[in-house]
Amino acid sequence: MAEVFGLKRPKKSSSAKIPEPASEEALAQLMLSSDAAAAAAEGDDAEGEVDDNADDVKTMDMVYHLMVPFLGAQKDADETKISDAITTTLSQNGCAISSLSYVVIDGHIAFDRHRGGLLTPPKSRADSVGDSDADVNGDSTDALSGEEALYLAHLTSHLPAHILEWVLTFLPDSATASLPRVCRGWRDEIGRSSPELWRTLLRRHGWPEPAPRIEDEVQAEAGGGGDESERDRYRRAFVGHYAGLGSLAALKVGMESLEAKDRALSRRGGRLASSREYACLADIPAGGPDVGGERCVAFKSWSSGKVLGAYNNDNTVRLYEAAAVATSCGAKGGGGGSAICREAVRVRPAPFPVSKRTRCELRAMDLDDDLVGCLFRVVSSRRGGGGGEDDERETGGDSRGKSGAVPVPWLTAARRDDVLCASSSGGRGRGDKAADLEEEELLRKFDLREAVVNFLLSLENRDGVPDDLFHFLARNSPSRVIVDVFPDLVACGGGRFLFEAAIVIPRRGEDEDDDSSDDDDSDHLPPPPALAARRLCLFSVGGGRVTWMCDSDPTLSSQFLGAAVRLGGSGPASARGPCHAAFTSSETAVSVRVAVSRGGDVQLMRSSTEQESVDYAILAWDVTPVSYAFVGWRPVAVTKSHVVVGHTILVSLPGERLLPRMVLMFCPVSFTSEEDESLLPTLTLKRVGEIVDIVPVRDSDHVIVLHCSDNEGAEGDGADLADNGDADVDRPDNLNFTSASLVHVPTQSLVGQPVRLCGEDVSVMLCSGAGTLALDVFGESVVLAGSAVRDVADACLGAGAEQRSEGRDKAEAKKKKKKRLAGHAKGRQKDGFARGMSLRG
Repeated sequence: MAEVFGLKRPKKSSSAKIPEPASEEALAQLMLSSDAAAAAAEGDDAEGEVDDNADDVKTMDMVYHLMVPFLGAQKDADETKISDAITTTLSQNGCAISSLSYVVIDGHIAFDRHRGGLLTPPKSRADSVGDSDADVNGDSTDALSGEEALYLAHLTSHLPAHILEWVLTFLPDSATASLPRVCRGWRDEIGRSSPELWRTLLRRHGWPEPAPRIEDEVQAEAGGGGDESERDRYRRAFVGHYAGLGSLAALKVGMESLEAKDRALSRRGGRLASSREYACLADIPAGGPDVGGERCVAFKSWSSGKVLGAYNNDNTVRLYEAAAVATSCGAKGGGGGSAICREAVRVRPAPFPVSKRTRCELRAMDLDDDLVGCLFRVVSSRRGGGGGEDDERETGGDSRGKSGAVPVPWLTAARRDDVLCASSSGGRGRGDKAADLEEEELLRKFDLREAVVNFLLSLENRDGVPDDLFHFLARNSPSRVIVDVFPDLVACGGGRFLFEAAIVIPRRGEDEDDDSSDDDDSDHLPPPPALAARRLCLFSVGGGRVTWMCDSDPTLSSQFLGAAVRLGGSGPASARGPCHAAFTSSETAVSVRVAVSRGGDVQLMRSSTEQESVDYAILAWDVTPVSYAFVGWRPVAVTKSHVVVGHTILVSLPGERLLPRMVLMFCPVSFTSEEDESLLPTLTLKRVGEIVDIVPVRDSDHVIVLHCSDNEGAEGDGADLADNGDADVDRPDNLNFTSASLVHVPTQSLVGQPVRLCGEDVSVMLCSGAGTLALDVFGESVVLAGSAVRDVADACLGAGAEQRSEGRDKAEAKKKKKKRLAGHAKGRQKDGFARGMSLRG
């Protein structure tokens, strides 16, 4: 049996006639003569020339493989018979001799036109082709010598790139990663000459291909990078899709391993993801909030393989990392190394120590390259309600003990090095006490109410403050102002933190009305405020003050005062570009985009077409809604190119049915001098559910959408989600399962299928970092996944093998030493008796 490989190249004219093979002798000479093969490789027939206008990336589709049956290799076989069979097969399939690239006979590569023609040694070629005149030098064995085998393996490893990539299109995705590790030649060839391999893999899975070239040019200009080749764009897209779906699958395995009892699944979960159950609290701090289990209020990436979580049950910040399991590395049947998620650091960054008079509640946390910032709400029974040293000297306070105390927002900041090096008696095990940064003088703390009031009273900001508000603040102390900071914090780099606050001034005489009802336990509505405003504020830790402020609600509507808001950021500002942040509200579809440079300059932008874009997306649905209403908050995520806003829309259908639909809107992150009036792109998720959160994937151009779905998850199922058409329903009861969907931002497309992470009545919080994807399950566990966890497991496997080898060597050395010492003692005893020594010595 012979196999023929060749390349049917594009012709200059589609009507060109394919030439017939000239003769059997010509093909035999081509196969049996190195000179003829070299000549054929240098120049082809006129009909076989490549068209200059042909697309090179389509060359892979023209590769052909033909099977040529003939009688087995015999000593008296005529080479013309084999040539006749090959030329006949080529002619029947419309292939010219000049297109012939490889001939394999009986498992041996007999001809390669790109490597000088003949490859097999004379003896093997004589047996396969029947070349009786070949010089075999009297060698009667069929085995290849070591030099010939090495040479053949070297030539085989240097196959052309289009042949290797064509072969990979028939193999699983894992082969694309395995074959380049075989040898250096394949590593330099596979996937490096053209984007065809990566385009084929993307289309096989139905994953979105890279965005048009103009999008990449904008990203390159924003990031300061150069042009990216077509091959790099397709490769980056495939690797991002593959890694993102793999990390989500690993999170699911980690969740299953927490509940599984058999060791096989636990080891598999340890290889792909590491998990840790929370420690039980030994005691509840005096004056602390009610504890109903652990509650995570923020979950941020610290570094590769490490995440930082903030918990308001004990006001601590905890650092989790993936660590190797020393006792089970490389265990038999374990499937490789494994890793666990361990708690490395636990500190308490509260502004005041634990006491019965002052209660601190941790509400938000974020970090940049230097600092870790925490947002607290402090309620104090001291006069003034702020818990500060000057509160007891204030005379105009509006608090009357703990029951009437007004909460005051505080911001604390600690250096990342101080958090890691904080001295603690425990902090790494169950029931251990956390290190208090305030007691160790490693913490900077700021009263945000006082900072906001000082900014409003500043003369340089007088034009942006209403007259009534300015005169009230000038005549009264800051304790009469209520500043409520919402639980979201964005680190903008350089020690700057962005937050959103509501500034409320009570009406005159409110104190007397409250005094008359101190002993009345009945519920009553508070009187409307005299003045109220919502402001976005930028606070500088280095300066200890608010450096920038703007209206987050330009219309100053009363409904906006109680709106649920969300903040999202792209990370600290760098020397190349600013930090981008976004602000959304539950009362309006218009988002606010903020860009903070490294020097502290702030740019603000609002789009006027966001509401119209969402309305247009609703009209394009396959169902005709009677009416619709937005429910819940609007999660937001900031990526390198877009701001992604999630909308949950409750649609009323005929027959008094309610259908919750999820819509993502993509706003460009770049700022333009002229306002763009075009509609923004949107993506409607096919599943029925409610968007919980949107998390940007830092290693790629993706976001992960967390959403609550119904039991079935199909678009048609679960449509009857309520008994009536009341639009005030915040969330249907049967949205019980939390799932995650991977979305490619540049193309606004869904990648793969959603991954179900956990069951009903379980709330989760997700964060992404460099090679790390972390999931916090409220009250249950922390799960880590990603390339960083796999690297730890692989390193553990290698270390375990070295330890076992070292242990065996030590055991063998100890056994030899024992045997040697026993032999020496026996020899000395025998020698002593031979000299006539008695038993008494």
